[in-house]
This record gives sequence, C-alpha cells and structure tokens, in this order.
Amino acid sequence: MRPATILDAAGIAEIYNYYVEKSNVPEDQAKISVDDAKAMVINAQNEQLPFIVAIRGKKPASHDKQGRPGVTNKATMPLYEAVVGFANAETFNYGFSGARNGRSRATTNLQLYVHVDFRRKGIGRNLLDRLSHILNPGYGYENACPWSNPGNSKVNEAGGSGNWHQMLFQLPVLGQNDPNYAAVKDFLHKKFLFAERTRLRAVARSSTVLGPAKFLDVVYFQAEAAPETDFDPFA
Repeated sequence: MRPATILDAAGIAEIYNYYVEKSNVPEDQAKISVDDAKAMVINAQNEQLPFIVAIRGKKPASHDKQGRPGVTNKATMPLYEAVVGFANAETFNYGFSGARNGRSRATTNLQLYVHVDFRRKGIGRNLLDRLSHILNPGYGYENACPWSNPGNSKVNEAGGSGNWHQMLFQLPVLGQNDPNYAAVKDFLHKKFLFAERTRLRAVARSSTVLGPAKFLDVVYFQAEAAPETDFDPFA
C-alpha cells in the first residue's frame, strides 16, 4: 500500500465504475472518467486528507544494490502498477463557501473499494487498517501489509491529516433483505468497532442499470477517532 497519485487514476476509476454498474453503493449513477479520478486525488491532496491505494506486487526495495537508503522516491517508483483497491477520507460537510473547516470539521466520511477480482483476500481489511491508523491515534495498528511512502507524505501517516473526532461509513441498502448489509456490518463492527448508529429510510434511489429503480435506506456506521477531551473547546 502507498499514498495515491494521479498515475493511479485509471485504476481507481476502473474499480469504482464496476460498483457503479453492479451495485447500489456509489453515489454516482454513471461511470466516472479518469479525469474525475485524478480530481479526487488532487482534491484529497489539496485538502490534506488521506487517500491510499493497494498495489498488486512486491514492495519496492528501500535500498539500492550498494546498500544506499532512500531509493523509493518518486523518480524510482514504477510508472505502471495495478491498483487493486483504494480507501480515502472525505470532508463530511462543506459550508456554502466551500471551506472544510466548518462545524463538521472533526468528522470524516470514509470510502473503501476493492477490485472485484481481489475481494476476500484481505485487501479491504488492510486498507481500512491503514486508514484507521492514520485517523485514530488510539487504534491498534496491525501493519499486516507492507507500506511505502515514496513522497514522504505526512498526510498519509498517523496524525498527519489533523485531529478527528468521528469517522463515518454510509451504506445504501434495500429496505428488506439486502444481500450486502449483514456482511458489511459484521466487517465494520467486529474488526474495526464501527457501530450502526441510524438508518435513514428511503433517502436514496437505486440506478436503473440493475432494473427498475427502488428507494434505498442509508445506514450510518460510526466510530470515534479521538475523545472530546482531546479537542480545544475554543479551536
């Protein structure tokens, strides 16, 4: 795993577009372009929010053949890598001004997607493990997957994106007998202590690609990143 760059945009778009066409999870109802995916990465960089990718293959060497450190810089990273998953933190709410420092500034909404051919191989668990490590100072990081940070991005290291109080996942589900609800709830709760907090009835609508559109509920899962006492009441 490593921080996302604009070179990952095609892989990110491919993964996301599969779920656009085959599921009710994404907000988008039409495929995004590679430029859209680039804009996602650039926006995360500009807003200093973590955005990480899982890459198929081995971690690049941290030393050259002569034993000199520091070879994992931007110039020596492979130009083409297969992205098999991505995860990022988003601003939960924006003000009319477009600023991300409003009343919801201590809350983040999380996104997590894994390539369809690589599901159930621990990729999602490792991505969320790393993202939780970045956002939650009290999280017990498993560090089960090699991590590279060739650009020394502080935002994608623990505490580098600032202090967070609450982390959220939003899951659109069918009103009854949703095939994904139980598995996602089990994954988020048992492994990462996200609790189901509320279910908003019929606030979303499915795509017509999968058949006649249906209204969807949205389930909110929530986990605390840092306690209220860790925040300056006047900041």
